[in-house]
Amino acid sequence: MKKSVLFFLCILGFGFGTVAQTKLYGIVVDSANQHPLAYASVAVHALYPVDHLLASVTTDSSGYFRLQVDTGTYRLEVSFVGYRPQQHRLIVLPGQHNLDLHVISLVPAPAQLPSLQVEASRPVLQFAPGAILYEVQRDPRTIGRNGLEILSMAPLVSVSGGNGIQLKGSSNFLLQINGKDAKAMAGNITQYLESLRQDQIERIEIITNPSARYSAEGTAGIINIVLKKPRQGSFGTASTGVDTYATSYYSLNLNGKIGKIGYAVNGIENFWRNGTYDDYLQQTIQHRATVISGHTTPKRNNFYGTAMLSDELTQKDILNLNVQTFLGNGNIQHAFYTQTDTMETSDAILYHTLTLSADWQHQMDSLHSWVFSYQWDQLQDNNDILQNFISSFSKGHSDEHAFQLDLKGKRFEYGIKVDLRKLHTHFYSLSLTDQQIVFTQNIYAAYVSYQQTFGAYHLQAGLREEYAYNKGLQQQHDILFSQHQPDLFPSVSIDRSWQQEKYNLSFGYNRRIDRPQLYYLNPFVNTSNPYQLSSGNASLLPELTDNAELRLTLQDQKGHYQIFSFSYARTRHSIENVYYPLNDSVLRSVYLNVDVANLWGLSWYASLTLFKHIQSTVSANFYYLDYPSSDVQADATVIPLNQQGYFGSVRLDLRGMWLKKYRWSVSTTYNLPDVYVQGKGSGFFYADGMLIFPFLKNKFMAFLAVRQPFFHAYTASTHLKTTNLFDETTRLTTPQRRLFLGLQYSFGKPYQTRRETREKMQLEDKKTKSLQEIIH
Repeated sequence: MKKSVLFFLCILGFGFGTVAQTKLYGIVVDSANQHPLAYASVAVHALYPVDHLLASVTTDSSGYFRLQVDTGTYRLEVSFVGYRPQQHRLIVLPGQHNLDLHVISLVPAPAQLPSLQVEASRPVLQFAPGAILYEVQRDPRTIGRNGLEILSMAPLVSVSGGNGIQLKGSSNFLLQINGKDAKAMAGNITQYLESLRQDQIERIEIITNPSARYSAEGTAGIINIVLKKPRQGSFGTASTGVDTYATSYYSLNLNGKIGKIGYAVNGIENFWRNGTYDDYLQQTIQHRATVISGHTTPKRNNFYGTAMLSDELTQKDILNLNVQTFLGNGNIQHAFYTQTDTMETSDAILYHTLTLSADWQHQMDSLHSWVFSYQWDQLQDNNDILQNFISSFSKGHSDEHAFQLDLKGKRFEYGIKVDLRKLHTHFYSLSLTDQQIVFTQNIYAAYVSYQQTFGAYHLQAGLREEYAYNKGLQQQHDILFSQHQPDLFPSVSIDRSWQQEKYNLSFGYNRRIDRPQLYYLNPFVNTSNPYQLSSGNASLLPELTDNAELRLTLQDQKGHYQIFSFSYARTRHSIENVYYPLNDSVLRSVYLNVDVANLWGLSWYASLTLFKHIQSTVSANFYYLDYPSSDVQADATVIPLNQQGYFGSVRLDLRGMWLKKYRWSVSTTYNLPDVYVQGKGSGFFYADGMLIFPFLKNKFMAFLAVRQPFFHAYTASTHLKTTNLFDETTRLTTPQRRLFLGLQYSFGKPYQTRRETREKMQLEDKKTKSLQEIIH
């Protein structure tokens, strides 16, 4: 890269014996269309006595950034994924309080083939108001891993032994894909994430304090999976892998951009074979004890595919079209044995999601823009159960249409959104004859958001109003419920930086909502386990949560960082899975609203250098959950609830190079026992190691991984108890130790820039040279 050297000379002023810091600020944009680049990295390096990183920030949604420095000579580096980084030499003289760097234009870079080399100067984590950006492609730990494993490496996120995902200790978060709500994936999040590979993901955005622009759903916040975007050229990857239980996958990714037209096509198919599970259940209901043992053999396949097309219609207009589908099917065979009976069940599952979206972005000038977007989601979820030759089924599907318009300026942002949902369920069982229920959820929203910088402080505040209309119809004419719910959702974040941005303290508050989806509402009774029946609840209310978080971020000159986070959440109408006895040998679980749930959280995340060639990342998340005493009712049974407890996780990652060519990584995690509204689970320890072998000029990479080397099998237990109703202990033993082999091939060819594009770049160079001469 040819480095451009600019001298920004500040105007001399007269002081009165004191020296104040100078505030640097500017806007980073795309040179081709002048669109602001959100989350671009801006770093200031001190040149004396040696070149070292002094401070770094990321741009906000308007491309705006600010930094504070003392008098001196510095190197300013501006970079963004897919663009050529820029470097400028700054001389800050005494007396200058503000230095406007105006608009900094980044030129798109030709696509390059993947490499094992990771630039140390490009941080793995970046920080924005209310959000942490985890740059997946910059973290060598992620090579060869799937999306669920990668997500577990992100700050404030924990993945339990049962693949339960929690953000700040809560499983109620909103999943987004490329900034679009993915509610249709909510019932199969773990399967979806396991279907993604490292070479498909650009970054993961952990948004714990979303601004008013975002949907208010997801009480803990938002996890946004950003897939790779097209870049100049034509390239891709093909990969495959298999483990010792015959679980395998096949993946193909194509990505490219020619001129103004960009495209991306991704597809992956997974075949899951996880051996046989051993079940044990001991329950006491009305003083009668029952012991059940059994075996479970799960098998499932799924396919995830995406296609994206973008067109830069003009220098100010971009059109994006996206299609994604997730198709899965599975079969679970159960055999249950009691003292007097034997029962076999077969559970066939089919789910299919299809999402179409389009958005049109128009840039009015470097600071003002608007975006209009449309999204259609369709979900089909079928469940057929055969139990001792007696069948039952549930067929559900949903349609959702969302329209959104956002108007963005330097300080203010406004928008409106209309979300129209229809959820249909059709089911049949012995206890409930043929039933059909239709749910309508229409949401109308408007918001305003404001952001401003006051010296070392950054303020972002917003207000969102959502009006929800909910209606449930049974057999197409009987009204189950009809609700009108207007709600206000305020949000505010305050950031304070000092010591040249190396230290940052932020406080955030927001109110969020979790509206029940199809799998919560569907009243179909699942009988795949005849001793533990389960169903949804058509009368559920949405849960409302008030969140507060205080976060401290520390960075040193070597690029190491530490994150300390303290959070509190108070939830009303918390949606919980509650058990109660149907008779003296069968329990039933149903989703119910619990009055209040309080959750306190403390998290620590740090990157360290243990030895010269070994890097480490450490994270610890501890939470305290409190359900105050309350009673809920299911059918005619009154269920008293009162539960408190601690849970959390500790994780250590080590990584380095072997023989200066091969990359290795080791991960260990311990999850403390989970806390449920009626009991507790058991702890879980997980470990894995991976070796990566590049060959043939890094076009090929081979992966060798061992997972759970210390345990051939693992037994997880859960103890649920409600006084005077039931006492139950379950144990599930699953295969653990396995060896994984994978292979990835990277191919591609950078696009040769057309003559007129080269002439444009040459003209930009001439302008830069003239500016240098003027400054000198």
